[in-house]
Amino acid sequence: MNWHRVGTNRPHIGHQAVNPRFKCPTPDRTCQRHSSFGGIVSRNEATMQYYPKHYCGVFGIYGHPNAAELTYYGLYALQHRGQESAGIVACDGRQFRKHVGMGLVSQVFNGSILHGLVGNMAVGHTRYSTTGSSAISNAQPLTVNCSKGQIAIAHNGNLTNAAELRDAL
Repeated sequence: MNWHRVGTNRPHIGHQAVNPRFKCPTPDRTCQRHSSFGGIVSRNEATMQYYPKHYCGVFGIYGHPNAAELTYYGLYALQHRGQESAGIVACDGRQFRKHVGMGLVSQVFNGSILHGLVGNMAVGHTRYSTTGSSAISNAQPLTVNCSKGQIAIAHNGNLTNAAELRDAL
């Protein structure tokens, strides 16, 4: 986030949050952001360009014998980031164990499922769909068998170059 230095260091978005249409206090050469707008930025421009966007929730643990359980609690805390689907992939260094499902984290997982996700490393994901349909096939983490072995991936956002990445793997 860029900082706007007028008096004190504050996140620049703070101006837009106070006033939906504001006049930058330094619209001339001292304010790089607003000089091209004449010092005025609308609420829509502010939220579309500068507001932090929260898509999915991603959580991972490495080096703990109960990695899947800790990942569950991390995803539960990140539930506000995505409520469409949830998933965890755990690994013991040899084998991946995966469980994904549609719904809230507490609906997708229970004690017996978490007990079956054995491993000292895990990655989890809660989905907020920005593209693609609301289907189990879009639930993450994704697991892939490739020439170097198996990998598990959870990502936050949109992969705009998915075809090129798939070819490279």
